[in-house]
Amino acid sequence: MSTMRRAILIKRETVAALVAVTVLAGLAGCAEIRPPDPEAAARLADLRTELEETRVLVAYQKKRKKEAVARGENPDQYDNAKALKEEDRFKRIWAAQRKIAFDTFYKRYEKLAGDVVNHCAVASASDPQDWKIDKCVLKQPEPVYDPLKSAGVTLAALLLAIAGIGLYRQGRRSIDVVALSAGDLGLKAHQGRQTTKLDGQYKDFTVQVEASAPEAGSGDRFVRVHVLSGVDSGVVVRFGPLAPPTGLELPDLDAPEVRDNRVPPGYKLRISEGASAEQLLKGDVGFQIREFDPVDVRVHDGMLTVTTWFLVTEPAQVVELVDLTIAVAELYPAA
Repeated sequence: MSTMRRAILIKRETVAALVAVTVLAGLAGCAEIRPPDPEAAARLADLRTELEETRVLVAYQKKRKKEAVARGENPDQYDNAKALKEEDRFKRIWAAQRKIAFDTFYKRYEKLAGDVVNHCAVASASDPQDWKIDKCVLKQPEPVYDPLKSAGVTLAALLLAIAGIGLYRQGRRSIDVVALSAGDLGLKAHQGRQTTKLDGQYKDFTVQVEASAPEAGSGDRFVRVHVLSGVDSGVVVRFGPLAPPTGLELPDLDAPEVRDNRVPPGYKLRISEGASAEQLLKGDVGFQIREFDPVDVRVHDGMLTVTTWFLVTEPAQVVELVDLTIAVAELYPAA
């Protein structure tokens, strides 16, 4: 493609972006949004808060195991999460955390449009899942527009759009936690429109990291880590949700299904004969995997891929995910 052709395409894309931002900003400025009923916002906040209990329980379980190690005891005595859930100590912790979480969600939901809150409450009642609610509340409300105000607001929006595009290009990398983690990992970053990619050598493994663009909605965000060397080519593992949150390409691996009461609800485990899944279900690796729920682990053809839809908010979490993936790879080393 010639230089002139590329320049024309870039110009067209810039103009299209300006027009889109201008129209949306202009319409938003003229719209009336009806606030939600306080009871509806409270119901949705209560529903979302209950889904935080598992995350708090996992953190509590991890803490109890660390305390056991410090006392010289066997940490496996705290494998039963249901028993830990009944401890008075956990109940006190959860009661305090629940109030904090409810207040946070309620303050967020009471600022949304009433039709969005009502829709999300109804849609999540039969099958409440945290990522579904977080994605639902990002939906645009049904506004009522005032055409008399459109001209003035649109003009102001156009000026803001021109300035915003420049700021966006400068600031995009600063909000991309995956790109920011490249320095800590010693990997090379490539920032594209749809994804951010890292690649290179890390801890003697060939590693690739792929993530959604930083501006993607929370329900569409993902981070996946590939280990392309040092993995047993004869092992097949598939551990993850029965229905992964997004339509990412995931290989359909053929291996015997493992029935184990330690497999989390809504998850499936398949593993080839002769290989062990013990460390995926217990121990430090198993507990770290749960912290990135929902998470998918697949080992096949001498490579390993760990994908998470957990909302990663800082570079340190990306480094932690890569370290976890390396730890899983070390469970299935190449001969």
